[in-house]
Amino acid sequence: MTVRLQPLSKHSAAGILYRATSGSESYYAFALAAGHSAMFLRKNGSSIRIISTWELEGLTDGSAVTLRMEGEIAEIRLWVNDKQLPVQHMTEGMQGDPGVFAMGLGCFEYDDVSVQLPSGA
Repeated sequence: MTVRLQPLSKHSAAGILYRATSGSESYYAFALAAGHSAMFLRKNGSSIRIISTWELEGLTDGSAVTLRMEGEIAEIRLWVNDKQLPVQHMTEGMQGDPGVFAMGLGCFEYDDVSVQLPSGA
């Protein structure tokens, strides 16, 4: 999945949901964040825990970045563009569905789909 993020807020992020469960608001996410960084996080109810972060070098604002995620039981393999990141290990949330998300203010593009979140939305 290619994600392009043009943030209007330093708290903006967009990316891939993994093992999302409806009703419990629980999922893992691999996200591109404002400030040219990527993060892997776990949301469980109202709690968000950032598991890992990586600074992405050589990007400019609005650069297209390809995020890739592959999961197998308790391991998740992540890529930014063609660079593989360290394998992530899960201890909870072993079931659910994939998806995409955007948070904050800005323009978020996923391959051929764009989500615009204006100020005050």
